[in-house]
Amino acid sequence: WGCCSTGESLPRQEGIWQPQDRVNRAVRPENMPRATPGALRLLPKNAWTDPQGIGLAAHNQIHGEFTTMELMSRCLYEHPDMPAAFHLDMARHASDESRHARIFMELAALYDVQYGDYPVYTLTYDAYYEFDPACPMGSKQELLWRLILRGTIDEGLALDDLAYQAKSRDFLDQQKFANACRYILADETFHVQGALKWSRYLCDRNEEQVTQQRETARQFLNTKLCERRLAYEQQHAKQVEEELAYRREVAAAERPEIPYTRVLNRSARMAAGYTEADINQVLQWGYADAK
Repeated sequence: WGCCSTGESLPRQEGIWQPQDRVNRAVRPENMPRATPGALRLLPKNAWTDPQGIGLAAHNQIHGEFTTMELMSRCLYEHPDMPAAFHLDMARHASDESRHARIFMELAALYDVQYGDYPVYTLTYDAYYEFDPACPMGSKQELLWRLILRGTIDEGLALDDLAYQAKSRDFLDQQKFANACRYILADETFHVQGALKWSRYLCDRNEEQVTQQRETARQFLNTKLCERRLAYEQQHAKQVEEELAYRREVAAAERPEIPYTRVLNRSARMAAGYTEADINQVLQWGYADAK
């Protein structure tokens, strides 16, 4: 039940309507340079102490914040029959991501970087919105895969990376960056918690089914991305040569010695609701170090 402006009660079906459309690509202002689908992401040569590199590192974080905000907003809008608690979780998630985007934009501005100064990527919306032909469009299976891929895999890795970034930025006396990472890490824990909760709900709380769906969704996405990259390589041979040459420069660039490594953030993952089986699955993929 909901309430209209006169205070009268409304049945749920009258207060929340069925979705009117689908949006399978993220839109950005025309003046922003867009990365070509399949192109390698631009990486800083030194993201730790070079001001230009730190600015680019902050810029690269903004892509995922915006696209996740958009994806979770669509999840909320497209499934009015999900429980009210689901809508609250998705709304919080989207709101948090908008705040994170502003935080990283402010960090980038400290290094004279504005969003759009470098190519803009929307992969984590465009590739995660629909999974044709594996999932019927608008289905609960599609919603499940969105939550699994973005919420339980990618944002699980964010729990690992943000903890690593915070410690490393502390070591480099970059307090604003370190504090931002810790602040966002707390929010991401709730995001993962919500994605785990609702993926289990959609799998009738069958843990074995959740694990199997996570594996199937991951394989589907990896195949999709490999096909996209292959198409790019076939159509942009010169750009591929330039990309690989630049990546060799990145690999050879001098950077400060950081006394930390990126490892699986077991405490944050357990707080978010991962089981030991969930964590072992990530380790089997080679996504994280168990140390």
